[in-house]
Amino acid sequence: MSRLLKKDQVRKDIVYRILSGQYLVEGRVPPERELCETMRVSRITVRAAVDDLVREGVLRRDGRRGTLIEKIPRDKSPAAKRVALKQMLFIYFSSVKGHLVSRTGTSSRIYHGVERFANEHDYVLRVQSGENFMRQSSAECKEIDGIIAGGARLEQHLPVFIESGIPTVAVDSIPHRLHVDAVSGDYYEAGMLAAEKCISKRLRNPLFIQLRFGDENFTQPNLLMRQRGFFDALEKEDGIEGHCHIVCYDDLAEAGSGVRELFPILLDKKIDGIAYCADIPYLTLMKYPEIAMLPAVIIGGRGEHYSKQPDNAPDVIRFDMEHVGYLAAQRLHERINNPHLGITRNLIPAGTAFVTDAQADSSDPLYNFRATHVEGRPPCRPEK
Repeated sequence: MSRLLKKDQVRKDIVYRILSGQYLVEGRVPPERELCETMRVSRITVRAAVDDLVREGVLRRDGRRGTLIEKIPRDKSPAAKRVALKQMLFIYFSSVKGHLVSRTGTSSRIYHGVERFANEHDYVLRVQSGENFMRQSSAECKEIDGIIAGGARLEQHLPVFIESGIPTVAVDSIPHRLHVDAVSGDYYEAGMLAAEKCISKRLRNPLFIQLRFGDENFTQPNLLMRQRGFFDALEKEDGIEGHCHIVCYDDLAEAGSGVRELFPILLDKKIDGIAYCADIPYLTLMKYPEIAMLPAVIIGGRGEHYSKQPDNAPDVIRFDMEHVGYLAAQRLHERINNPHLGITRNLIPAGTAFVTDAQADSSDPLYNFRATHVEGRPPCRPEK
C-alpha cells in the first residue's frame, strides 16, 4: 500500500472518530505517537493526514495544547459527492461532567438504537454532548437534516431546536407544552411496578431512594415520574407506609451527607426494603452491609449485572433503551420526509408488563407490543 493511501485511511479514521463523538469539538486529538500505535502507521503518515485536516479547517495546532478539533468535518469523498446522504444528529445533555455520550449509561443504549436505524437507512449519524452542540455556530447546524435530543433540562434546550426549523424528536423524556415529537420509557408505570414488587414481598416500610446530580436543585423529570408512580401505587394499599430519601450523585463516591443521613433513617423508620430510582445509587450503596441485607427493587439497569448476588439479588424493572432510540430515529425519519405530520408521543412499557418471555428475546426492532402510542392519555395498566 502506498503512503498516499495510508494517509487517506488515517484521515478517514480521524474524521470518523470526530463524527462518532469519540473526539469532541474543541477537544484534543491524541498525540502523534499514540495515533501511530493505534493505527499502525509511521509518524510521517499521521502528520500528513493531520496536515490535510488542518488545511481544511477541521483541526488546529495550538502549541503546547496539541492539535485541537475546530469543527465537525464534511465528507468530501467522491461517493459523498455522488450521493448526498442525510445527516442525523444525536445530542445528549448529561448532568455528569465528561460523560461519554456514546459509551456509557442510558445515553449509550439509546445511541446504539439510533445508530442501528441510521445504518439501516443510510443516514450519516453524528453524536455530540449537549455542551458541545451549544457552542456550535448556526451555520454548522444547517448541514443537519434532523436532531434527536435527550438528557437533563431538555425542556430548556428544545426551544432552540424548534426555532431553528430542524426536525427534532425528544428521547427519554416527554416535553409537555412543546410542539415536538417524543419517545420515552413509561417511567410512571415503572414506579408503579416497583411498588407492586414491594407489596408482593409484604414490605411495610419501603424506602424510595431518589437521585440528584451536581448543583441541580431539582429532580430530573424521568426520575420524578418513577417516584410519583411508586407512591401513587402504595397509596392504594393499607398497612404500608412508603418513605423517600434523596442522595446526590457526588455524595455516593465520597459517602457525603446524603449517604450518612441514610443510616439513621433505616433505623428510625424501620425500613424493610428499598426501591432505587436507578441503578447508579444501588451499585454504590450495596457496599454497606446494612443496606445490602435489605430486599431491593431497581428501576432501570440490567438484571444480568446483579447475578453475582444470588442470595439477595434485586428485582429489576428493565427498559429496552436501545429500542427507544430506534423508535426515536424512526420517527425522525418520518418527520424529515414529511414535515407536516402531526405531533406524537410514544411511551414504551417498562419491564415485561405486557411481554412474554419469547417476545422479550425478540431482536425485531419493530415488535409492536413494545410501543404504546399515547396522545394525552394516562399510561395504561395491565389487568389484575
